[in-house]
Amino acid sequence: MENIEHMEHMESKERMAPLDSLNPIQREAVQYTEGPLLILAGAGSGKTRTITYRIWYLITQKGVSPWNILAVTFTNKAAEEMKNRVKGLLHLSDSMKVWVSTFHSACVRILRQHITKLGMSGEFAILDTNDQVKIIKKCIADMDEHPQSLSPYAVIAEIRRAKNDLLSARQYADAAGSDFFQSRVARIFKAYEERLSEDHSLDFDDLLLLTYRLFKECPDVLEYYRGRCRYIMVDEYQDTNHAQSQIVNLLAQTHRNICVVGDDDQSIYRWRGADIHNILNFEKGFPEVKIIRLEQNYRSTGTILGAANHLVSHNSLRKVKSLWTTNEEGAALTLYEAMDEHAEARYISRQVQTLRNAGSGSEFPHYRDFAVLYRINAQSRTIEEALRNDGIPYQIVGGLKFYERKEIKDLLAYLKVISNPDNRTSLLRIINVPPRKIGQTSIAKIEAFANENRLPFSQALAVIVETQGLNSVQKQHMSIFLQSLQKWRDFRKGNTISELINLVLEDIDYFAYLEEEQTDQAEARVENVKELISGIQYYESQNPDSGLEDFLDYVSLLSDIDEYREGSAGPGAVTLMTVHSAKGLEFPVVFITGMEEKLFPMTRNAMGIEELEEERRLCYVGMTRAKKLLFFTRALQRMVYGTTQESCISRFVEEVPEEFFAKSAKSKKGFDKSGQGTGDAAGYTGYGSATTSPPSGERIRGEGHKGEERGGDGNYQIGDRVRHEQWGEGSIFYCEGEGENTKVSVNFGGLRKKLLVKYARLRKI
Repeated sequence: MENIEHMEHMESKERMAPLDSLNPIQREAVQYTEGPLLILAGAGSGKTRTITYRIWYLITQKGVSPWNILAVTFTNKAAEEMKNRVKGLLHLSDSMKVWVSTFHSACVRILRQHITKLGMSGEFAILDTNDQVKIIKKCIADMDEHPQSLSPYAVIAEIRRAKNDLLSARQYADAAGSDFFQSRVARIFKAYEERLSEDHSLDFDDLLLLTYRLFKECPDVLEYYRGRCRYIMVDEYQDTNHAQSQIVNLLAQTHRNICVVGDDDQSIYRWRGADIHNILNFEKGFPEVKIIRLEQNYRSTGTILGAANHLVSHNSLRKVKSLWTTNEEGAALTLYEAMDEHAEARYISRQVQTLRNAGSGSEFPHYRDFAVLYRINAQSRTIEEALRNDGIPYQIVGGLKFYERKEIKDLLAYLKVISNPDNRTSLLRIINVPPRKIGQTSIAKIEAFANENRLPFSQALAVIVETQGLNSVQKQHMSIFLQSLQKWRDFRKGNTISELINLVLEDIDYFAYLEEEQTDQAEARVENVKELISGIQYYESQNPDSGLEDFLDYVSLLSDIDEYREGSAGPGAVTLMTVHSAKGLEFPVVFITGMEEKLFPMTRNAMGIEELEEERRLCYVGMTRAKKLLFFTRALQRMVYGTTQESCISRFVEEVPEEFFAKSAKSKKGFDKSGQGTGDAAGYTGYGSATTSPPSGERIRGEGHKGEERGGDGNYQIGDRVRHEQWGEGSIFYCEGEGENTKVSVNFGGLRKKLLVKYARLRKI
């Protein structure tokens, strides 16, 4: 009997062994499986590990069918990482049954199967951003009386906002009323939707909106997916928009086994619809929710983590967390102040060289150990120049993506037309690539005929070839083109995507077309096409049951970061990217550049508290990408639109306590014009302190919750409007201290002043 009990104990221990690698809080999150769960996962706290072990636990310990688990995240890169981790924990057959997907990919999968219930074709194409812009420009030209005064990007942003708010074109028009801008957008929105319908195309936001509509209008479909998705996990929940949160809430209502994981301190996508209130107010929709905080950071040194914690604690719109680490305390932050952006770039380049060449025992032997982050892409120019001059290789994330290169878009357009003959935008792209002597006059005639008769472009083209008054040469070229399209559509049945693309390349003699350009880029373009073929073959090997539409969906939903792989350029490349693009990544050494007011934070007129707090969260994200060393750099003056302008140091630097720098860096006035460093006057390093063990007892907010502190007698707080007899009206953006020692920082229309309340003679307005 004792032997049996011992064996059962050993078997149980063996089954639970993977949990031994988790910390106690992670283990609690893994084992809490029934009912709603909110996991507040701080930066570098192992949230992906926790989610994947939770999937393992549900299947192996709770007996849940893999078929009944849905795990959703935001990027293909994150989804692939999660899939690979699940494969490492489970039998392959089980791991393949778990539905791990991005939001948009999941919606595409649902719509492909059920969109016909909404009276739409299941063979829809997904527009990329460039194609969307082209269509919107055409709609503006056709529908607006003053097209030059209306930005297509502003229209797209407004349509995106409407769709994320789950509004159709008709609902948007009803809500627009007499508003001048919105009434103009409403007309264009209607025309845009009609064009998409004719072309059997959807944009990215339609994928969410139509999935929501499908669930609301077709209860049988909703019940099917509720039955299938009994356990739902949503990663990066702070990045969800209204449509995404509503879709998740609909799915979770029956079983209520929903686990959302995120960090409100890393909510940085408000500009594209993300709503931080989804995570802050999650318990309102699920009042029985359990909240678990992952607060142990495994990534950064104590100093980097402490500095980042102090910065983000200045935000008032957040859930309280006390991140801690057992990592070494590490080196202090470096603040470097250069005369201009060129000196700033030279300093970065030479610091990379110095750290990398610190002898055989260098802690950072590879260029891939370094990342340079900036607020806007335009900042990369001078940094690239400095790295090139010093012979340092680099890679830019978020520049021209592989799938946005002309030759790749040409061939993808061919595949899109083969998949969906009514895809007008793609058809117009390829009709004369390579040249077929089909002139613009003929193309305009086809478009006009399609519009007048409300026909898809491909049908209009076929009708015109048969009936309209075109000369024999034009008819011949159009007929050959149509015959080729039909040949490729017939060939795709029973053949692979790579075989199909090779046939197309052979028939149109695309390589000869590229080589005939006789440009320096021709050879690179040929290599890019070959890389596309390799990419298709790899996709087929990883997705043997997928077809052409699946591949096109995959490409359409790629983001900038999906094309980035750590170390993808070997050991010899410094990574350059915006702070937004860096989210989810980590590097031993990080430079955050342009730490200046109006640049970071990128302040604008009438900037509200929520916008400012998101900028602060963005800085926090940048800081917590660093594992060992973190540099802040800024320029005393910077060229802006051809004019040299003086700059003020970022308030975010000021909000990091001086203890995290070697000396009082913020009070030094020495600036280096060469970018080579001038000792303590130019760059500052040192050692600060941070929590290196878990906090005990009561949770501490931290001294930085300035949004809740009041100045003086309690009459001043962040956001208050005040008047000064000399500087006029302003807005308080920072408070510290209490009683008569209260200090406030005020923005007087661009002029920023730090004032002691008892002497400032401020009047609240």
